[in-house]
Amino acid sequence: MKPHVSLSLKLTLIVVVVPAIVIFSLTYVNMREQTDFFENSYEEKATALALALDASISKSEELEEQNKDNLFKDIISFMSINKQSGIKKISINLPDESIDDNLIVFVSSDVSVIGDLSDVYNSRSYTDNSVVKLSSHTEESHILTVITPLHVSGGIVGTYEIELSMDEAYAALNARVNNFFLISAISLIFLVISFLLLLRKTVIKPISKFKGAINKIGEGNLDSEIKIKSHDEIGELAKAFNNMINELKISRAEIEEYSKNLENKVEERTKQLEGSKEQLRIKVEALEKNKLAMLNIMGDLKKTQKEISILNKSLEQKVEERTSELEKVLKYKDEFINQLGHDLKNPIVPITNLLPVLKKKVDDPELNNYLEIISRRINYIKHLVVQILEFARLNSPLLKLDLENLNLLEVTKQVFEDNQLIFKEKDIKIKNMIGKNLSIDADKLKIEELINNLSTNAVKYMEKGGTITVNAEDYKDFINVSIKDTGIGLTKDELDHVFDEFYKADWSRHDQSSIGLGLSICKRIIEKHNGKIWAESPGPGKGSTFYFSIPKNLMENKEKKLDKSFEHIENKDGEA
Repeated sequence: MKPHVSLSLKLTLIVVVVPAIVIFSLTYVNMREQTDFFENSYEEKATALALALDASISKSEELEEQNKDNLFKDIISFMSINKQSGIKKISINLPDESIDDNLIVFVSSDVSVIGDLSDVYNSRSYTDNSVVKLSSHTEESHILTVITPLHVSGGIVGTYEIELSMDEAYAALNARVNNFFLISAISLIFLVISFLLLLRKTVIKPISKFKGAINKIGEGNLDSEIKIKSHDEIGELAKAFNNMINELKISRAEIEEYSKNLENKVEERTKQLEGSKEQLRIKVEALEKNKLAMLNIMGDLKKTQKEISILNKSLEQKVEERTSELEKVLKYKDEFINQLGHDLKNPIVPITNLLPVLKKKVDDPELNNYLEIISRRINYIKHLVVQILEFARLNSPLLKLDLENLNLLEVTKQVFEDNQLIFKEKDIKIKNMIGKNLSIDADKLKIEELINNLSTNAVKYMEKGGTITVNAEDYKDFINVSIKDTGIGLTKDELDHVFDEFYKADWSRHDQSSIGLGLSICKRIIEKHNGKIWAESPGPGKGSTFYFSIPKNLMENKEKKLDKSFEHIENKDGEA
């Protein structure tokens, strides 16, 4: 179990810790700033002293003659003159030829170091012609060392090393810090005492009142009321607490009243249940009497179930037999249609080949005209036979598609190239807007026939100089293709019947060689590919657009029912 820590203790800790952190942080920052200030002042003082010493010694001849005694006297005299500057030691370092021109202490106020090898900082100042500043701090002393180049006759011949004591400055700084800490501690104690008094009056006492009232409520006494007159959050909480107690009184009265009513209802329901129990006993006795009759009925149901099972097996056998017979009939029908087409085309072919020969040998214009009429009708009959046979094959459930992956742009280009003469006769422009990368799984011959029928059908109903625009878009699992013309357009009634067998939109204008099966064949081709075809037109004289939507991956999904929802394309009547 976690130890209990009072709110007043938590708040007191916050009040003590936060100001303490702030005070100590400010003290540390102030101390660092004072330290930096003192050291910068001493560095400037040491540099000035070094420059003054350099100016006095560089004019004397002792250095050139390397007279140690006179140099020692000059150093001692300089230290005496600047006694108040806190100079502890002055050394002059010169290169020694015997040790490869390394610097040694030539003369110093500290005679114990004369002749010693100088440190790397003197070598750096000598080599780089720079001022080197070093500070050293211990519990007993604070020393600043400044090393400057020694100049004689404009050249660098050695270095000065001056040590200054910063003990007085640091003693003053420590005294100032101690005073600051003392004042801060006194202020912190005063702040804590003031806060505790304020906390006791504004928080602790009201919380104690709340605690006492809550304990009374826990014992069932709802007559407690908290009297706090402060105009702050504690006062608002007291008002809300008193309102809650009043609402609890009202709720308890309502619950007591509800409990009384509930007891009365329970007594009434108990009596009703006893009556229902008696009725249930009578019904159970009646059910037991009817149990034997139910067993007899179950026996009859089992017999009936066996008879139904036998009948189902018989029906399944008959369905299989009828299916087999139907497949045979369809096969015979296909064979009959193929033979019929062969028998119908056989006599037509010689006639078709003979007519051009007769026309060349006959000079009579009227007879030539009759032969031309016969040629057109023979071609019509031939076209009729071919389309009827194609339509019959497409209606056969036994038809199998030769599926392959086709590039839609290449297929349409090929069809349009094959029909160039038809387009040139009427000066029809073809705009092929299909993308290069659109492909479908389809029967190539059937798709070529589909596009051929749609484009040539458009030509039949267009004036000279018209335009046919072909486009395609990729939508989910389908490719949607549109063939738009600038022809005579279609009415609403014509749109409803345009794909019916032997339907012709305009008997007065269209090619007499047409038999009205081209668009019906297109519809059967699309349905065999699990697709959909439809037409749209703004009205007569405004052109028409034929759409078909075909699956992209029919080979992968040929045994799967594809989504045939085409809600992304709607015609003007709201039907796709």
